[in-house]
This record gives sequence, structure tokens and C-alpha cells, in this order.
Amino acid sequence: MSKQISQLGFFLKKALEKLLKQNNETDLIQSVLEINQKLQEELGFDLTILETISEDMLIVFLEQHPQFSEENLETLADILSVFKSENFNRKALLIYNHINAKTATFSFERNAKIESLKLKL
Repeated sequence: MSKQISQLGFFLKKALEKLLKQNNETDLIQSVLEINQKLQEELGFDLTILETISEDMLIVFLEQHPQFSEENLETLADILSVFKSENFNRKALLIYNHINAKTATFSFERNAKIESLKLKL
């Protein structure tokens, strides 16, 4: 299982890097397609599912996938927060807050992300 966690973490970090480098809509769309394909291959769902799942069920849904360590969940939230979608931004905020509640480790960086999302919303 730790290999799967590491593989997912590597993919999510690469996906985030790629998203942050996009300069135009075409490149962004291509990146989203690649992310969706890889998520589908690895976990059996994609961003479309995350977009449609209710906020009440999001954490329950993600916890069904043991590959989502706290670090991987945070990277997923980072990815969701890149999009200019209020829905994804709210879900990223839920994930960050869940991680804060679940871990004993305080993160200034995570709290800064939370405050930034609150301002967007």
C-alpha cells in the first residue's frame, strides 16, 4: 500500500506543477484531461466525480481510497484550489479543514491556503 500512496503522491505533485505552469486555456484543458485519465486509471474516478459529489460526502468518499494519505489529500486540495471554480474551492477548503482536524501537526502553509480560499469564496 505504501508504494501506491507514494505513486499517487508523485502523480498529484506532478499534476499540480503542470497546472500551475499553464498559460492558456488549451494547455489547461489538456492538463485536466491528463489528470482525469490518470485519476481514473489509479482510483476509478476523476475530477468530474469530485465536482458532482456533495460536500457532505466528499471526505467519506475520499477516505474510501487508502492511497489518500494526509499529504496526498493536501495535494489534491491544492489542485482543486487552482481551478476558478467555487465548487472546487469549497471542496479544497473542506479537505484542508479535514486534514487540520485529523492531524496533530500544525501547518502555517496549510492555514495560509485556507485563509486564501476563504477570501476567494
